[in-house]
Amino acid sequence: MQKAKKYIQNILLLIFSVIITMRCSQYHTNHQENWNRIEKTVKGISDISKEENIKFIVALIPEIRQVDDLLWQDYSKKIRYNNINLRLPQDKFIEILNTLNVDYIDLLPAFQKMNKNNTFYFKIDYHWNEKGHELAAILIYEKLINNEVV
Repeated sequence: MQKAKKYIQNILLLIFSVIITMRCSQYHTNHQENWNRIEKTVKGISDISKEENIKFIVALIPEIRQVDDLLWQDYSKKIRYNNINLRLPQDKFIEILNTLNVDYIDLLPAFQKMNKNNTFYFKIDYHWNEKGHELAAILIYEKLINNEVV
């Protein structure tokens, strides 16, 4: 029970750390402390998963401005940043996952490819709408099938 509690705490910490770091790191590259914390947390979850014989796969969820070009253009004018790598959060996270030999699915390419005038997010709070959830579910399910998890 103690391991399960620690596992859940690590997941919550990871989610929180990733959200903060991914949002910040889209605009700056100097968040190494946060990335170190994320790597430590992912390693902990990966280690527990291996001990418990649980398949651990990370889904990298894109932020709305990574998907919707018009929103990004509007936002980038407000923050006055140029030459920003919108893939930086995913690329940094994938680097960590590869180092730790943790499997993942990057949802960004499919969301970008299939987006038409903000197809997948609510306009008021930037969370996924029904279509966003549906696309993510399909992509994650395919990954789980291909990895023989289900």
